[in-house]
Amino acid sequence: MEAIHKMKAEKIREKVLEDQREARRQKNIEKRTRRANAKLVAMSQPQQVKPSPEKKEAKKEAPKKEAAKKEAPKKEAAKKDAPKKDAKKDAPKKDAKKGGKK
Repeated sequence: MEAIHKMKAEKIREKVLEDQREARRQKNIEKRTRRANAKLVAMSQPQQVKPSPEKKEAKKEAPKKEAAKKEAPKKEAAKKDAPKKDAKKDAPKKDAKKGGKK
């Protein structure tokens, strides 16, 4: 009795896997045809060289970065000149025994 169920489950598993393989094949075929069509369209159109907007933005941002780099040493110098305080060293120590109840 168990052998029948095992064979039936195996048959179902095989069918599911085969369906998945077929779906993957169809998807890949469609992808190849889309790529080929896109390639043909790209080759048929004359190529026009236009500067991308990303490059223009990069040129605008470059001076800002340089200015920030110039300001950074000033900030670091200010930090070095400022006196450092260590709160733990300056704070008085509290004893738990002195302030506790008897």
